[in-house]
Amino acid sequence: MHMFDAEKHMLGGNGIVGAQIPVATGVAFAEMYRKKVLGEKNSGCTFCFFGDGAVHQGAFHESLNMASVWNLPAVYVVENNQYGMGTAVSRVSAVTDFDVKAVGYAMSGTQLNGMDFLDVYEGFRAAAKEAIENERPTLIDCKTYRYKGHSISDPAKYRTKDELESFKARDPITLLQGRMHEAGMITDDEYREIDQRVKDKVQESVDFAESSDEPALDTMYEDIYVD
Repeated sequence: MHMFDAEKHMLGGNGIVGAQIPVATGVAFAEMYRKKVLGEKNSGCTFCFFGDGAVHQGAFHESLNMASVWNLPAVYVVENNQYGMGTAVSRVSAVTDFDVKAVGYAMSGTQLNGMDFLDVYEGFRAAAKEAIENERPTLIDCKTYRYKGHSISDPAKYRTKDELESFKARDPITLLQGRMHEAGMITDDEYREIDQRVKDKVQESVDFAESSDEPALDTMYEDIYVD
């Protein structure tokens, strides 16, 4: 959430619910401005990711309206995992399919199976094409699921064990593995090797973090203000 890499055009997340949406809209505006006003060759678009809870923030509606009025190359992706913290979407939203909200802003709206890698890949590619070639924003309702609680203090007692297990049976990694296996693209041994390699890398990162020295006290003021 809080990882940034400007060189790879990853501008990070935001701890305030929905606050990244107007920021991403501003980035999309900059892309449009550089292309249309400054005459720069630009073939990029902005992808903005947020949870279902952020849809009910005013900034969401203001940003989508602005993006549509100004024809910004933006793709807004609702990572709809069915729960805003511990509250089911159906308890707080009059509609549970958020792609329909695109109609109110005269933009394309689509729904994707967030548990299916290929469906997400094709859907994102189509949205990027709409943003770059047609210079129009898109709203995507990406249906997915959160296996754990919202935080370490969330026991997730607001859902049943059967519900959790039903979504685990549709895990995107195992679904993709099955498809690749059927297509002859990967063997069970190759999958296990990749799985172990990733687990080793994660454990290596955890060990490094836990064994590292605490940062110096004066570094708490670094990277807060522009020099």
